[in-house]
Amino acid sequence: MKTKVLKSGIFVMAALLLLAACSAADANPSAPAAVGQEGFDSPEEAVAAYLEGLRDLDFDRMLNAFAVETYVEHFDLESFLDWLRIYDLRGVTMLPDAGGLATAINIEIRRGEVTHWIRAHYIFLTHPELVMDRDYPEDIRIWHPIEEGGGADFVRAFSDVLNAPAFHNLEILGFIPPEHNELYASERNQENMARNAMVMGAEQLLSRIAVFELDGHKYFLMVDAVNYNGRWFLSRVGGNFAMAANISWDLNGLMMILPQYMDMVSDNVLGNLVTEW
Repeated sequence: MKTKVLKSGIFVMAALLLLAACSAADANPSAPAAVGQEGFDSPEEAVAAYLEGLRDLDFDRMLNAFAVETYVEHFDLESFLDWLRIYDLRGVTMLPDAGGLATAINIEIRRGEVTHWIRAHYIFLTHPELVMDRDYPEDIRIWHPIEEGGGADFVRAFSDVLNAPAFHNLEILGFIPPEHNELYASERNQENMARNAMVMGAEQLLSRIAVFELDGHKYFLMVDAVNYNGRWFLSRVGGNFAMAANISWDLNGLMMILPQYMDMVSDNVLGNLVTEW
């Protein structure tokens, strides 16, 4: 008899817990799916987590290297508008912190931004010829014309390319201090970075350049990293260093290390570093 009572109590408790969970979800149906936001001890660890996620084809790990929920939580829209002096209602600018649906939308905006970068890197590294012409990085092939009735052939060939690479051999070789670039280290640029950090509600913003190898080719990955409460996350690809070095926006911070390409970079900032790798 005692055993039956105990079992009944367990079933009742389980039912109450399930009801409570359903009630919480019903109370906030617009609550977005959680994104892990533990952060990292250093900017380099955040970059490494992203590249290791790419190596393992682990989308969640790549996504979680970036500040997503944390970014939305700390983003200072007032400072952003004071700086930009315009708000585009048709764009994807963050909404005011109104809670509920507004917060869910802001998180999805941020997730979409990061997903776009992940997609760009995935496509680039599957086969660089998909996104570059002979004059790369100046002439980047964004549009691919398709002949009438050729959609099926394009999709089939594209799928084969995406499934072909062996990302498991990706190896992180090291990092280059961005202070090699005088423009990056300049007082004016550091003030600009501090202003960006303020807009993001962060303690600090830094650029980092990772060097990695994949399938016999070496690459630079340029990113910005941001510090929230002593923890580091990636904030964007390309970022401040890429702009200072005049790297094409379309490259999303990713660049193959070949001397003929490095010569096109402003002040040969990266070109002078090729021989080190």
